[in-house]
Amino acid sequence: MTLSNFNWTDKDSTRWFILLPTGHEGPFSLTTLLELSHKKHFAHTTKVWAEGLPGPIELTEVLERSQSAILNDEESFLSVEVEDELPPPIDRLLEENTRPKNRKTRILFGGLLSLSLLLFVFYFIKTQEHFRLYRLPKMSLDLYERIIRENSFGGWSRDLFFKEYISADHSLIWLVTASYQSCKIEAKFASIKDRLLTMDDEKIVFQSSGVLKNHLVELSSFDFESGSRIIPGLYEMDLKATECVWNGFLPRLINRFAHPTLDYVARMKVILFSKGSFEFNRNLENLLSKKKELEERRKGQQILFWQDLEQKFHTLEAVTLQIEQHFLDFLETERPFKRELNHMIETYAKMFGSFLSSFVLENEKLFKSYHSISASKKRNYELLIRLISKKIGLESMKLIEEFQTMKRNPVTKQRKSAARKVRQVFQKIKTEINEKLSEVEKDQLYQP
Repeated sequence: MTLSNFNWTDKDSTRWFILLPTGHEGPFSLTTLLELSHKKHFAHTTKVWAEGLPGPIELTEVLERSQSAILNDEESFLSVEVEDELPPPIDRLLEENTRPKNRKTRILFGGLLSLSLLLFVFYFIKTQEHFRLYRLPKMSLDLYERIIRENSFGGWSRDLFFKEYISADHSLIWLVTASYQSCKIEAKFASIKDRLLTMDDEKIVFQSSGVLKNHLVELSSFDFESGSRIIPGLYEMDLKATECVWNGFLPRLINRFAHPTLDYVARMKVILFSKGSFEFNRNLENLLSKKKELEERRKGQQILFWQDLEQKFHTLEAVTLQIEQHFLDFLETERPFKRELNHMIETYAKMFGSFLSSFVLENEKLFKSYHSISASKKRNYELLIRLISKKIGLESMKLIEEFQTMKRNPVTKQRKSAARKVRQVFQKIKTEINEKLSEVEKDQLYQP
């Protein structure tokens, strides 16, 4: 039987069923079905079925066909005797009605889930963008805090560059890098003459090796070529890193298309002193002062004067290098610019500003103690050192003032431009110091 020959005027036979997601209700007569629809007990899009229909249809179509049949006073449709039958299984009908809706729901849910997963991954990566180092058993808390303070996150693909640290008993050396690489490390250390914190002129040369992992390599076994123990001081380190791979899941994931350093070879000056470079310079200065006193008694004031004068220029050169590196480290940091600027200025004033002032005063006193040197010569050199010291301080303050005028978060191009100017300014100062050193050597050679 089709919809066209169905008897739509039969209102009394109770053969209509309402199909709902929870099951079917009925049977109802057509009159009851129309009344329920009129009272809005069910939506017009609700599916219904009657014995004799080939399948479920919407209630709206039932209303239209029944009203059309009554208004046109048509004869009853031919009825075809059909066997008593129940509505199609409700599970199949519900599946047909809800399949498109479930598909859209699954697509929407999948999209939201994917977006949430991407946001979570992005947030997780951002939370990991900081320098993290695990404290080793023999590493003191003060040293650990200093390492954390002096190193910062610089990117997942950051190149190797090591900073050196040593335990208080000089039995362990730690080389720290902000790079996320794991490598085999070989290092050779050779002391620099007159830069050891000892009264004896001893040469120290030794080798060691270890594995870089989690930003740190621990050197605990030393093979001495010269000397028998590590003496605090300034050393030249020859370092080689091989078999480097990305260390950690995130570095491997983010750098999946980039290779780490294949062969890293570097030579640099390192300070092996547990209290840091500033304290080392202070102790070295004190030690050199003691050595100077001994030298006075052994060689006399005339020879010692020239040595001390050269040492003053070397000290000014070292301070110039340290201030330059201090500014460059600040410009390379990824931390908030203005906050790091205030910290940099405070550190500069504490480490270098007061040092330069005291250096000039101590220099004046020192020159007055040399009685065997002519007054004019002492005055000329004392004035020369004072002017260079003030020039270092003045140029440093000019650079700081330029830093303060930069934007709150300067772009990389601005930082690089500022770094070039820092190098240019201090290169001029270092060139001037070296020229004065040459003049001192000539003056010493042709002294009467």
